[in-house]
Amino acid sequence: MLLTVSSFLIVTALVAYISWLRTKNDDLTTSKGYFLAGRGLSGIVIGCSMVLTSLSTEQLIGVNAVSYQNNFSIIAWTVPTVIPLCFLALYMLPKYLRNGYTTIPEFFENRFDRQTRLIMSGLFLVFYLLIVIPTALYTGAIAFNKIFNLETIFGLSYAQAIVYTVIAIGVVGAIYAIFGGLKAVAVSDTINAVILVIGALLVPVFALLYLGNGSISEGLNIITTTHVEKWNAIGSSTDSTLGQQSLPVLWLFTSSIGQQTKLSYNVV
Repeated sequence: MLLTVSSFLIVTALVAYISWLRTKNDDLTTSKGYFLAGRGLSGIVIGCSMVLTSLSTEQLIGVNAVSYQNNFSIIAWTVPTVIPLCFLALYMLPKYLRNGYTTIPEFFENRFDRQTRLIMSGLFLVFYLLIVIPTALYTGAIAFNKIFNLETIFGLSYAQAIVYTVIAIGVVGAIYAIFGGLKAVAVSDTINAVILVIGALLVPVFALLYLGNGSISEGLNIITTTHVEKWNAIGSSTDSTLGQQSLPVLWLFTSSIGQQTKLSYNVV
């Protein structure tokens, strides 16, 4: 446990320090410098930030849990987003950049009127405040509680541990965004993206070693011969994914549209 806590604190402090180094000389007194990072972000930083913005504990915790409980058919919620993401990158984003838009509501105002902009701003605000952010904070708190066993360490109840962790995550995230602006968030996202990729590559290796008692080949043999139904990525009418008997095509279509809109809002 000491190694887990210390490594987490070291990595978190390192990310914060690097983000501070990259932003300490930036002019955050202007809207361009604060909200647009002075328009000086590289393609790699923008790409990493885009990926990290689209990912959260909603996927890292929720999707994995449902997949473990049922099978891989839960990926039907996210795989279709490849299409709107390509549409966004190849068609919509160049239009945004060419016309100098900085937000999606600004695009709606130019395309329609100010009232439409206010309506869309309100909808996005409600969407993030009531759905996206609470989900990310709650599932993140669950992960922290399980990893660090906060209930036992601090003598808290489960509810108390979740509430305090949600507050801590929110405060730390707010510090990044409020005091560092967009660039601090983008830089930290880039570093975390590298860590995420490394971790994602190491987790299967460690899992196979653990499963196979030190042998990766034995671990592979076990997962390919035991509970093979978990590998089903198509699903069937008997699946109980998210409490539903199946995933209607219409839901996937509207989910793709929603993902495109969310990604557009995040990118711009």
